[in-house]
Amino acid sequence: MKIATYNLRNLFAAGHRDSYDSQLLVTQEFVDKVVSNLSKTISQIAPDILLAQEVGSEKVFYDLAKLSGSTYQTFLATPDTRGIANAALFNTNVETASLPDINGFPVFIEGQEDIVSKSISKYRETVYLKTTYNSLPLHIFGVHLKASGPMPMRNRLGAKMPITTQREAGDAMIRTAIYKLAQARELRELVDELFLSDPFAQIIVLGDYNETEFTQVLRMIKGELASAPETQLLNLCEQIPEAKRYSFMGYGSIRLLDHILVSRSLIDSVVKLEILNDALVDQSGYPESQFFQSDHAPVVVTLK
Repeated sequence: MKIATYNLRNLFAAGHRDSYDSQLLVTQEFVDKVVSNLSKTISQIAPDILLAQEVGSEKVFYDLAKLSGSTYQTFLATPDTRGIANAALFNTNVETASLPDINGFPVFIEGQEDIVSKSISKYRETVYLKTTYNSLPLHIFGVHLKASGPMPMRNRLGAKMPITTQREAGDAMIRTAIYKLAQARELRELVDELFLSDPFAQIIVLGDYNETEFTQVLRMIKGELASAPETQLLNLCEQIPEAKRYSFMGYGSIRLLDHILVSRSLIDSVVKLEILNDALVDQSGYPESQFFQSDHAPVVVTLK
């Protein structure tokens, strides 16, 4: 079984769309070239299951799936306010679900009311797939966590408010950290629930984490409790030699932002882990309309 994650970079339909607080005209010619390029990459990978990020059009994603392989089916989770969704294509029998983003936040004192999560707006939802591997359930979570840029305050109508002072800039950094850790907590809770019902559960959590390998967000999702190693997830990408260990190229740097975490029950089944980054190009500083490929590399795990 071959399972992959791939950030498709703003896969929208033709027309005007919001591009980070500015309007961008997407032509049908541009969409066709993007779909053609992406489908070639996906066809070469030939995944049984692919978790995709930054899908802005259900129809375009469906067209991409059919061009990549005639037997692929598609599923989209609930999108964010920009219309960006996590999605999946697959040619095997799976159950699908769209899981809410943030569900509760830790308090400092026992019995204290959680008021933090009440003030946090929901983000794009997680894709959940359940299939069968080795005659046992295989649980797959496809994620796209918030980017690490500062998160400004919004007014009561939902519009972003300008950051005008250093303190406000610091506040925006705090919001981002809280949001991302809350996302990580929710994912870890989902994983723990599976382990609670089955200590040998087969679990994969993969996608665009917008985080490098050893940050708190990754550590939380993997599991920090040394006394419970059976519930820890392992990051397969850490096995890649450092010179090739990157999945994103931009702004003059290369980073590993896309990860595949697996339960210990799957380790002996892993045949190969690949980050297909040879064709990555630094697209920053150029108009988006000049590029027909993603700024992320596919990450692929093959199970025997």
